Amino acid sequence: MVPFSLENHYQHWAIYYAGEALQLHCDASVHVEDFDDAVFWEGMLNHYTSSKKKFNFIYHSLTPSESDARGVNHCLEYAPHLSEQFFICIDSDYRYLIRESDIDLNHFIFQTYTYSIENHYCYFDGLNEVCKKATGLENTIFDFEAFLLSYSHALYEALIWHLYFVKNDEVKFSKADFTRIISLQQCVVDYDISHNAQAVTDELSKRCLTKVQPLASQYPGINIENTKTYYETLGLHQDNAYLYVRGHNLYDLVCAIGNAIDEKLLSMEKLKLNGNNKAIKKLYSQKVSFEVALLQHIIFDVYPEIQKIGQDIFAFFEIKTSESDESKL
Repeated sequence: MVPFSLENHYQHWAIYYAGEALQLHCDASVHVEDFDDAVFWEGMLNHYTSSKKKFNFIYHSLTPSESDARGVNHCLEYAPHLSEQFFICIDSDYRYLIRESDIDLNHFIFQTYTYSIENHYCYFDGLNEVCKKATGLENTIFDFEAFLLSYSHALYEALIWHLYFVKNDEVKFSKADFTRIISLQQCVVDYDISHNAQAVTDELSKRCLTKVQPLASQYPGINIENTKTYYETLGLHQDNAYLYVRGHNLYDLVCAIGNAIDEKLLSMEKLKLNGNNKAIKKLYSQKVSFEVALLQHIIFDVYPEIQKIGQDIFAFFEIKTSESDESKL
């Protein structure tokens, strides 16, 4: 077989996947970054199309060298060859915030608007319910909303400076630099859950200040307030900054804190059982990890970033929303 050129390779497979959708009696084939992304995007598409449509999900495919590949850059290789029958769904990373061209429905690309799917799983509302699903116990010892608000406020200024330099001169404040700042796993013993993880946000504040202060001194001509105003028009502000940072860092931190909360809740309940081994065994046998419970945590309709996904799906499939649906958006 004569090998395809680079462009013809992706064109060939785009045509193939579009045809595969028809063969499988699906509305479209959908290439996503990985298996977990397929779960998320299937949930999005099912919710906003009321499960009336069927999709063939692809979470890895071949490169021209015939190696198996996945991830956002691989998905974007198909960009010139997408269609209504074969489209891609990707994490935004910073693409939405920096207004990267051609990442939109006109080019058959859906995006998360948040940094990644993991940020959506960590939306604050309902995280208490995740604890209950994991342990069967009410979370009475930690306020996720207050923590994520504090977390967002702590990193907001550094994120704005980082985004400024991502657009203008990334060497001065790279993605790797910012990732190191927000890598907070095991930074504090037991994540200070008895004080609502205040020590975690204090550590984050210290790291951000250490980075930002020299930049502000070195570049006094940068009007960072104008940069803040610009990103506010896109929906980023100090209360929801956690939705726009690297999702894996946020997700890992929320899972670590969630597991610490669950262990504390179970220990407290165990004390109440006063040595009743049968009851204690039952208590722990019902437990699942916080992460397992978190992967079922998607809050549809109620915040702008997920509403934008819904609006994209409605527009793409020309779904007419009812008055009740429109009120959610």
